[in-house]
Parts: sequence; C-alpha cells; structure tokens
Amino acid sequence: MQVLKEYIKLIESFEFKRGEKEAILGAPDTKLWNLYHGIHEGLFLTDSAAAKALYEKRSNFGSYKTLKYELKKRLGQLVLIVDFKKADLDDYQQAYYEGYKNWATVNILYREPIGTHNWFNRGLTLMKLYLFTNQYQEAWLFFTLLIEYLEYQKQIDVLAEEFRIYEAYMQFLIAAKMIKTKPEDATFMRPYDPIAFNNSIMFLSKDKLGMNSAILVIQLLHLLIGNAGKSKTRFIENQVMELIASLEYYRNEYFRKSENKRHDIFVRLINNAVKGHFRRNRVNRMAEADLAALRAYKSNGDIYADMGSEILTHESVWELMGRYWD
Repeated sequence: MQVLKEYIKLIESFEFKRGEKEAILGAPDTKLWNLYHGIHEGLFLTDSAAAKALYEKRSNFGSYKTLKYELKKRLGQLVLIVDFKKADLDDYQQAYYEGYKNWATVNILYREPIGTHNWFNRGLTLMKLYLFTNQYQEAWLFFTLLIEYLEYQKQIDVLAEEFRIYEAYMQFLIAAKMIKTKPEDATFMRPYDPIAFNNSIMFLSKDKLGMNSAILVIQLLHLLIGNAGKSKTRFIENQVMELIASLEYYRNEYFRKSENKRHDIFVRLINNAVKGHFRRNRVNRMAEADLAALRAYKSNGDIYADMGSEILTHESVWELMGRYWD
C-alpha cells in the first residue's frame, strides 16, 4: 500500500491533458477509479480497509488483490506518459519515478511472447519514445533486441527501410559517444555509408508523413560529424544548404500550416549555422531568438504528432549539431 501511495502522489504532481488520465484509469466510480482516489485522499490506509470498502466482504480479498495489481499496471502506463512532462523532482521522488518507469517498460514489452507482432510493436514504440526523450542508451537496448529477434531485413520493405533510418540515427549517436556499446554489439555497428543509406530508403525518401524530414536531418548530422575537426569549406556549406533547402521544400509541399510551425522555426535555426559560417560564437549569437522560439513552441503538447517528423527533437538535433561548429 505504501508503494502505491508514493506512486500516486508522484503522478498527481503532474498535469495531464483533459481525459488523458481517465482513458487509462477508466471511468469514474468504477472500483479501479475508487481505489486510486481512495488511496490518494487517504481513505484507505491499509489493504484490508480498501478491500472491505470496495468489496464489503473479507472473502473477496482475492478480488481486491487482482484489482490492486491492475491498478499497478495502469499506473505504469501513466508513468510512461508523464515521462514527457517531467516536473522538478527531489531525489526521493526521482528514485520512485525511475524504478516504476523501468518496471512499467519491462512489463509492457515482455507481456507479449518474444518475437510476436505485438511484442515488436510495443518495443518499437518504446524505442521511439526513448529516442524522442534523449534516453539514447535505452533506445539502443530496444533497437538491438528488435533486430536480434525479428530479422527486420526479411520484413516488408517499408519496415526494413524504417529500421534503416533508425540504424542511421544509432550510428550517429554511437559516433557522437552518446551511446556506449559492448564488443558483442559489433554486429549492429556497420559504418554509415551515405550512398548505401540513400539506396536503402527509396520508398520512405518519398514519404509525405514525416519520415523524409527525419531522413534529411540524419543526413545533415552525419555530414557534420563526418567533417568534424575539418575547416568547413564552401563545398560542405553548399551540401548543408542543399539539405536545408530540401527541408524547406518538404515543409511547403506536405505539411499543413497547423503542423509546420516547429519545422519552420527549426529551418530558420539551422540556417543560422550557414549564415554564421559554422563559427561557434557567431552562430550561437545569431541563433538565440530562433532557439528561444523553438523551445517555447511545443506543437500543442502533442508528442506523438511531433514524433512523426522528429525522431530526435529539433532542440536535441540543434544541440548535437553545435558540437561540430568550428
């Protein structure tokens, strides 16, 4: 009971969009809902008190244990949602948060038999969420699990191409030392080859729903890290400008006005790098206003909409790009 109290107290410290919490906990006045609020409001101080209030008879304690376990699972789903709305937590709260989030992640993935379609979809979703929230080591873990068990090369072409894009992001993050690998990971670490990459994504490079933007971004990141420590010649600047122009074209052709605000700001932001000739101090000064605007604009808080075109958030991409200014 004490552990549930701590988790519920933690969850209540976050804000949810209207109906978001209800969608996971269920409708008001159900037993699950009443257990949650009874614990939160201090009405149930012990399991026995909760069981008696909810089931009236002690003989139904087994049903109460089932209900309690179900609440724990639902709280795990809520924890994964609030992962993206994290408030300031003290060390005590952070320990509970991390522990329960890890439990929820494992529970969700391994609830399905390993290698099944549902298992793959759950793991793919978690990998995307970890990338989007800068938890790169966790994303790498799920990437290697999914590759090992599903042999994505044998799946349909679109899925194979999608994983080729994730692989390119992992290759960059490993090269940037944002992911630590082990010797046995060598099978997942083939070097990035821009020509081979372009030839392996023929379908998604024409995608109109977001992946083409993600492709252009990872090409830009690899271009920068591949020339790290080198003077940015006019040739490199032209290559960067070509990628930025492609991002602008993609936005104008396929994004509705309601969807392109973050993309607009991001393109303006990275244009500063070219205008500032990749000189760190100059670029940072020129980019201050656009970076502040990007951080302030959250696409109405819809993380899943953002994930369509941002495998890594635009803010994270900008920070990673900045490592390779002169």
